[in-house]
Amino acid sequence: MADEWQGVVISESEQQVSLQLTHLSLNQSVLVSVVYAKFDREEREEFWESMVELANQHDLPWIIGGDFNVIVSDEEKQGGLPVSSNETLDFSNCIQSCGLIDVGFSGSKFTWWNGRTEEDYIFKRLDRILVNQQVLDIMPSTTVTHMIRHGSDHAALHLECNSNAEHIIKSFKFLNFWTNHHTFMDHLWEYISAIATIEDTIKMKELQLENNPSRESRMLLYQAQAELTRFLHLEEEYWKRNKLSLKIIQDSNGNWLENEVDIGSEAIRFFESQFREENSDVDYALLKNIPKLINEEQQKNMEELPSECEVKEVVLSLNGIVLVGQMDSQDTFIRSVGRLSR
Repeated sequence: MADEWQGVVISESEQQVSLQLTHLSLNQSVLVSVVYAKFDREEREEFWESMVELANQHDLPWIIGGDFNVIVSDEEKQGGLPVSSNETLDFSNCIQSCGLIDVGFSGSKFTWWNGRTEEDYIFKRLDRILVNQQVLDIMPSTTVTHMIRHGSDHAALHLECNSNAEHIIKSFKFLNFWTNHHTFMDHLWEYISAIATIEDTIKMKELQLENNPSRESRMLLYQAQAELTRFLHLEEEYWKRNKLSLKIIQDSNGNWLENEVDIGSEAIRFFESQFREENSDVDYALLKNIPKLINEEQQKNMEELPSECEVKEVVLSLNGIVLVGQMDSQDTFIRSVGRLSR
């Protein structure tokens, strides 16, 4: 549970944020660093130095991951200019000095793509997760998965840390909201198949693009990604509606209503009562305790109608109005002023 963890930031810069997370019930602390390294080599040197310093200051299980903006070998790049050995050496030395280990990954070999094809394409493994030996001692079944690149030129990284090697088979999940789709019954198996395989399809298209970075391969990948976006949008709309829906309410008598018809009827009754005056015995005795701020004579003066002289005085003080003739009465005077003002 999230409330079982307590975290504090112990190091922060433009290129990383490091937190010490402590599990309250287990009394176990873990150091977690989130990385977004600079593109420039010289700026990254400051980051490497800070990581080595952090490693020397703490002896905790350490998980560090993110976009390092550099690779460690030629095998982690495809296309583009030759790899700079100086940059890869800097990164490798930092990993070694910090006592970090690359636990490997499953999924695509590359985590970043420049979006181009033919001779202009570039693939790189810029994103990774590293751990120290202390992590593997307490969580030997630590794995990393390169997710599909969707909505970004980088792939998301999925980290699983387990204390045992037991493999848990995840059950197939079916969302009921698909039954509300207007074409669902006509394409039932098509939707089930799409839900179960669309991300696998994108993984396959990514591998095809890496092996053959052509415009056609890119188009096929984009088509698969667009299909995933469509399904994710439908799911998002479902959860928005589900969040706004009421599952149970309490009526004026204190009874809990769960049936949709009963909930609707009670809602109508409640709002109708807000706009309808109902006869009820009200005790006004409390009003006697409210102090009076004006006397009866002042109250009487406030309720009196203004005199003809008072009305004339007010009207004559208005800008842009000219009165001609004698007004016979207050009522005639007011109606005449009304015509002039229009």
